[in-house]
Amino acid sequence: MGFDKSSLSNYYKYAFIPYFIIYIFAVLLTPSTSSIITMFTYALLILYTYLFHILLHLVPYPFDLHMRYHHADKFQSPKEELFAFVVEVLVDCGMFVIFYFIKEALNLKILDNRVIVFVGMMYVSVHMINYSIFHVSLSHCLHHTSTEIVGNYWPDVCDHIFDTNLGDSFENNDHFIINGLCAFLLTKALFKTSS
Repeated sequence: MGFDKSSLSNYYKYAFIPYFIIYIFAVLLTPSTSSIITMFTYALLILYTYLFHILLHLVPYPFDLHMRYHHADKFQSPKEELFAFVVEVLVDCGMFVIFYFIKEALNLKILDNRVIVFVGMMYVSVHMINYSIFHVSLSHCLHHTSTEIVGNYWPDVCDHIFDTNLGDSFENNDHFIINGLCAFLLTKALFKTSS
């Protein structure tokens, strides 16, 4: 498995174009920032979300909110399912709040807050809407089949690079584009009103 020359055509077909479109949205949000710095921030956030998700799987009980609520097989009631959904949204948002505070503590002014908010909105909306509500990804569903599953942490490109993908195929990431457009418009509006 992993990421090798033979997988480049599938990567281009299913992942490169959506990731590139999302990158263009990030560049449009940061006109006064070098596109290379924007790319660095975007790539760092993709890697961060992958590593953070792996860490969430290592948190011991009773602090393992991600495993207890997001990976739960069944819920006793719709109210319990809604509670689990809200907890996971908060965990996902918290991931980016933590990134922001690390950035501030290390005084990394080079990392643009607009990209952090944009990628955060993208991640949360894809994870919670596309994957958890609409189940658009077979690989994400496979990730949830057991608490013993080790792999398919997402983003899919990281799973291929670090050989944690549970198969050779690339997930079709075209569904990201609508999330990217919405996150772009919301981030643009948020930062326009705060300046």
